[in-house]
Amino acid sequence: MLSTLLALASCATTGPAIYSDSATVSTADIHTAIALVQQRCIREKHGTLPIYRIDVDRFDRVFVHCGAHYGVADAAGAFTFIVERKQGSWHITGMSQYTPNPERVIVT
Repeated sequence: MLSTLLALASCATTGPAIYSDSATVSTADIHTAIALVQQRCIREKHGTLPIYRIDVDRFDRVFVHCGAHYGVADAAGAFTFIVERKQGSWHITGMSQYTPNPERVIVT
């Protein structure tokens, strides 16, 4: 019973996977990047999309992945936002939408 409760609690608090080699990007920086992406998605009528992966590229650039996904892998239609620190504050500087390569699709 206790293990079931712990499993449910861990699922409830699961956030995006964060990949980082940089100690100069703080948790607050990551939360700021997430908030910027969520605001942009709502403003552009995508609604609230799940954020499933954060890639910290360097001290001033973060990639935020949201939308359809397979664990930490992109699925068709997923968005990747580039969020960069410019003059001390974070800004979205780019966005792309994942389109799968039809040559890689396996039909069974």
